[in-house]
Amino acid sequence: MSMPDAALEHWIQEQYARAATWMQPSLSPVALTKQRPGFGQTIHPVRGSIVASPVLADYDPDPDYFFHWFRDSAVIIDALRLLYLDGTAGVEARSQFADFVRFSLALRELDGRKLTMAPAWRSRVAPAFVRFLREDADLERVCGELVVAETRVNADGSLDISKWARPQHDGVPLRALALMRWARSVEL
Repeated sequence: MSMPDAALEHWIQEQYARAATWMQPSLSPVALTKQRPGFGQTIHPVRGSIVASPVLADYDPDPDYFFHWFRDSAVIIDALRLLYLDGTAGVEARSQFADFVRFSLALRELDGRKLTMAPAWRSRVAPAFVRFLREDADLERVCGELVVAETRVNADGSLDISKWARPQHDGVPLRALALMRWARSVEL
């Protein structure tokens, strides 16, 4: 290996180890509680959720990425598989994967129509935040097979009530690919 190749390989190994360490707090962050006072929410993450960032920011000054993003969670669960296969992640990776599957399956029960039928939650939203809420018509479309077109959900498994670019269909195939890779490469 030439010197530049050796330097690159060393850098890649450092980044691999760093990434393996830094992704762990995002997996099932059940010890954290996310307050979104403007939206009248307190989020208690459940096992299987994967947050894009465990930083409890609120756009002052850091953005709030404390959501289970479908696309990001697929990438992380697939990375966990690789870490498990090379021995970097221990046996807990298998239970983290199982938790992820349970969490993902539970999301099929989400139904935005329930939010529109019991609109009391809107009264807990601060007036300055009302403009960031999803319209009832948007929430009512989130049920059945259309749940998978959501971009993100809260880490407690509830629907995201804030406006965001939807639908996003890339999370579905990414999660399917990640799950198939687990099934093909890890004895479940």
